[in-house]
Amino acid sequence: MKAASRVAAVAPRSLGFIRRVARPWASILGMLLWGTVYLGANAASRGSLEWLAGWRWRWLGWARYLQAVAPDADVWHAHDLTSLPAAVALKRSRGGVAVYDSHEIYLESGTHARRAAWAKSRLAKLERSLSREADAIITVNASVAEVLGDRLDRTDVSVLHNCPAVNGPITAAAPLRRALGLGDEVPLLLYHGALAPHRGVEQLLAAVRRPELAGTHLAFLGFGQLTEWLRHEAGRARYRGRVHVVDAVPPDELPHWLSGVDVAVAPIQPSTLNHRLSSPNKVFEAIAAGTPVAGSDFPEFRRVILDPAYGPLGTLFDPDRPEQIAAAVLRILDLPDNERAELRRRCRRASAERWNWDRESRVLLDVYTRLAGAATTHRPAAVAS
Repeated sequence: MKAASRVAAVAPRSLGFIRRVARPWASILGMLLWGTVYLGANAASRGSLEWLAGWRWRWLGWARYLQAVAPDADVWHAHDLTSLPAAVALKRSRGGVAVYDSHEIYLESGTHARRAAWAKSRLAKLERSLSREADAIITVNASVAEVLGDRLDRTDVSVLHNCPAVNGPITAAAPLRRALGLGDEVPLLLYHGALAPHRGVEQLLAAVRRPELAGTHLAFLGFGQLTEWLRHEAGRARYRGRVHVVDAVPPDELPHWLSGVDVAVAPIQPSTLNHRLSSPNKVFEAIAAGTPVAGSDFPEFRRVILDPAYGPLGTLFDPDRPEQIAAAVLRILDLPDNERAELRRRCRRASAERWNWDRESRVLLDVYTRLAGAATTHRPAAVAS
């Protein structure tokens, strides 16, 4: 099979792209005219209309363009709703099978979640219609699979957790501690990942300012729109040099940087349904390094951290409340040495036996094995509309 990345790698760089993208403009201009007449006094509705029109122009236009320039493939693998129109269009025109790989509940994520209900319903209808032509649907956890199954009227959503591969023992001697000049006796917390709104950065800073965490250091490892603000904030006198911002490291080095950390903190906020049902990569990455996790008390965090077969692998907290974040961190830091060592062993065992890519990849291989017999070679004349 040809990998779907070949489809995703095609870039809109020719005049042909402009001509094909222009085709949806008649309906989009009609939408904008309707919005000007009927929604002129409502800025929020106008913003949602522009979002919807822009989405259709960009992604439906891209789907048309790919029909002309993409190489042939047996499987068209769509990453998220933005790629689903292209995968279905290519299936219709070239044959083969389409996979809808939904990394999240797209319409409940980020700024999409705050759009007007009428605008979201238009895309929800499109998603439901296109997903009927998907030969398989994959998503990141059981909670999201349940929501997608209901919304798309599908009972065959496969769950593929985004776990890291387990590549043997971690041998590096705590490079993060060395980079920060901290001894092994200093309690060290780590937030790693996107430095972005709604990820709990502000709440975690408030937690580390509490007196019960006075001797604790906190490192942020990553990048994002809050990076410069966070660097400035970390330099304020009230943290007394205990907050550090470190540039992101390559993914294959991350386990070593996690290895010398006492607690990995994942305080993602309940700002959207997508966040409340999330299972962040950082949780799986931390336990793979043998680092216990203090995380938001959400269903999928609970499923992993309190897994009855392997857990507990850390603690949970209400992410809105800094005092609870601090208390959850202390429940790990205050454990006797032997119990903390046992907690690290449980994390490594859970990763080695359950939460790892070698195991999860079987789901993807099973999906592709099933699809291999369904891939077609016909080239129907129909095109996406």
